[in-house]
Amino acid sequence: MASWQDPGKALDLLRRARAVRGATKPACMLVPSRVDRRTAIGRRIHATLERFGLKVGPAIRQRSAHIEAFEAGAWIGVHAPGSPAHREIRVLKDRVLELFEAMLDPAMIAEGMTFLSEDHQEASTAFVEKRDPVFRGR
Repeated sequence: MASWQDPGKALDLLRRARAVRGATKPACMLVPSRVDRRTAIGRRIHATLERFGLKVGPAIRQRSAHIEAFEAGAWIGVHAPGSPAHREIRVLKDRVLELFEAMLDPAMIAEGMTFLSEDHQEASTAFVEKRDPVFRGR
């Protein structure tokens, strides 16, 4: 396994994975839990990954609040609202949403919206019932 202490090995693994996937590579974001950007090595790793074209998410530190929320079966925002752990998760959520928005093509969004229409539901129901659909333009 590649070590983050040796970014060259990790990047080699990422390059090989990208070569295998080609144009169908999924968008991804690395979320560090032990890379401290306040240190020289942490900043170097972050910069190297971004130069490689990878999105690097905000760090999610290993906090006791995460463990406590997990043990309680609760979301961190309910278990410890406003805590550093909650703020980290909110920042991560925002970054993931930005990544999704950047990936979405307006045509794909419009196509996806058709699945919410009454006509789409009618088409699905008619297909299952083996009858002609009655569309209403809704």
